[in-house]
Amino acid sequence: MKLLKGLLAISLLSLAAHANAGAIYATDIDWQNNGTIGGTNDRDNPANALGSPDGEFTAIGLGGFAVFEFGETFIGSSSIWEVTFGCGNDCGHYPEKAQVWVGNNYNFGSHDFSDLSDFTHLGDITNTEANGGGSVLFDGTWTYLALVDISATISSKSTDGFDVDAISVQKVPEPQTFVLLGLGLIALRAARKAK
Repeated sequence: MKLLKGLLAISLLSLAAHANAGAIYATDIDWQNNGTIGGTNDRDNPANALGSPDGEFTAIGLGGFAVFEFGETFIGSSSIWEVTFGCGNDCGHYPEKAQVWVGNNYNFGSHDFSDLSDFTHLGDITNTEANGGGSVLFDGTWTYLALVDISATISSKSTDGFDVDAISVQKVPEPQTFVLLGLGLIALRAARKAK
């Protein structure tokens, strides 16, 4: 009985550890300055959009796009952090907007917009929604997430488009997570039968 309880405890603790390790941040970006981005605040540095939110950002360019890679496939949801100075809870004074796309086939490093033809459009996100981390939900398993700036379609004063601080996605659960859950359920059932 002690062995079963111990197995159950270990399974549940391991499962919890795997569940908490679910968010991963962008590790690489395919981006290039389309001529609308200045160097002020280092906004033309693509590395600023990688890793966790830190206030550093990359402008994707008015009408530009960027494709993000995460080092592994992902599922379920994404959080996108955008930086607009003086925005607070409402960026109406300086609106920016981007389309969010996901896909599995992309010639990373090519910066070829036509390569997004196999991607799925998830929806749009504004800088007001993404200030502090806006969420986008989706189905399926994906490799890449792309942002396409459409700020010009909303009469924005922006000259450099959507500014990306960070993007996170949910990693695909590892098979051992399911094995641990199964072991925990078996141990729980055995413990109940032993009573």
